[in-house]
Amino acid sequence: IRASRNPMASCSVSGALPGYLPLYGTIVAAVTGAGGWAVVPGMLALSVFFRALSTVIAWWVFTRLYGRAAGLALACGWSLLHPEPILKYTEFTLAVIVPLYFHALFRFVARPALPAAVYLGLTLAAAGYSHAVVFVGGTFIAGIATAIGVLAGAVPSPSSAFMRARRSCASKLVVACSISSMWLWALSPWSSDMPLAFA
Repeated sequence: IRASRNPMASCSVSGALPGYLPLYGTIVAAVTGAGGWAVVPGMLALSVFFRALSTVIAWWVFTRLYGRAAGLALACGWSLLHPEPILKYTEFTLAVIVPLYFHALFRFVARPALPAAVYLGLTLAAAGYSHAVVFVGGTFIAGIATAIGVLAGAVPSPSSAFMRARRSCASKLVVACSISSMWLWALSPWSSDMPLAFA
């Protein structure tokens, strides 16, 4: 990724299909490239940073959910339960993305509103670029939690204006996702080897 400046490049062999989602590798490539560091020492330094960031995120999330004392205790427990270095995309996703996702999901389920929905969507988008299993699982969990909230009456019955706004937002989201997917496809090595099914 660093050598080619392409997030969709292979993380292991030049010219090969990428075997991992690009968020962690892109962050490492960008930071080591900007700092002029070798990749492996940069990964070790970023591992320390990501572990500290994970503890801060856990403290912030738990404090907002349960209060300061419980947040501090749970953040300490989080650090003790996850002492491993963050040198791969899986550890990065579990340490940084997953706590943010569950905080976003809690906010959305507790008080459904547009800012909470945007926050949840952004964390799911980050998961989609960092780990496929977390993205798919997170999407299912968010869908089930939303359905339970609707069935329990947590979400008010939509008015006609709300339905029009939702259809408009949904259509814009579909267009934006389609454009971004085509852009990522054009960057990926698959675009030259495999024709699009609908082309």
